[in-house]
Amino acid sequence: MKSHPHPERPDRLQAIAASLATAGIFPGRCCPISAREITREELQMDVCGNKFELICVRSMHAGIVNDGWPLFAILASKGCNGDAVHSSENIEDVELTSRIFASYFTPDTYANEHSACAARLAAGLCADLASAICTGHAKNGFALVRPPGHHAGVKQAMGFCLHNNAAVAASAALVAGAKKVLIVDWDVHHGNGTQEIFEQSKPVLYISLHRHEGGKFYPGTGAADEFYGEILYEWGVRSNAFRFLNGLISRCS
Repeated sequence: MKSHPHPERPDRLQAIAASLATAGIFPGRCCPISAREITREELQMDVCGNKFELICVRSMHAGIVNDGWPLFAILASKGCNGDAVHSSENIEDVELTSRIFASYFTPDTYANEHSACAARLAAGLCADLASAICTGHAKNGFALVRPPGHHAGVKQAMGFCLHNNAAVAASAALVAGAKKVLIVDWDVHHGNGTQEIFEQSKPVLYISLHRHEGGKFYPGTGAADEFYGEILYEWGVRSNAFRFLNGLISRCS
């Protein structure tokens, strides 16, 4: 009997690419940029001071929109709290899989010898795309990459996510000149890794719209009381907006 296909498989990108092609967006209205592997230094970068050195390699995972067409832009960030996006533990655990035919991080998150490279390419492209947008080389963009990233926390890979692409992109955005970054994570699952990375980050506001079910829905995090009023205050959000966001998330959870 044929096993049930894994939900995080190449078909996901192929379906999105087919929809973009049918709409005449890519190819058509988007200019592709190449992907390159993120470096260890970038994954551990303290965005308060360090700069990126970007080295491009071949790939075709994303397009940049030049004519202002309103595509979703992957933007997020690690804050200036002295912490890295990922710890050495995460980086070394992911890298180890490149020397093993098959390995597991969690029962549903496994890797082969090519997964670490794929994760570095995905993160590297997201960083370059965010940098291109923030430096004015592109108006907006869409990153079509795998593996995904929002469950990957500071130390642990989980939920099909090895490195946190959004967090890496945010570091690039802040280094490129962004003063503040808003992350709107619209997914059936809570982005627990992204929230963990940005919990103490003043330049970053993280909003997640997800299913919660009293903590019974994967990954079990993301209750309304996990949001931080002091972060909203730093962003200049009024109290009635804070109540609105809490209400919105409660209804979507």
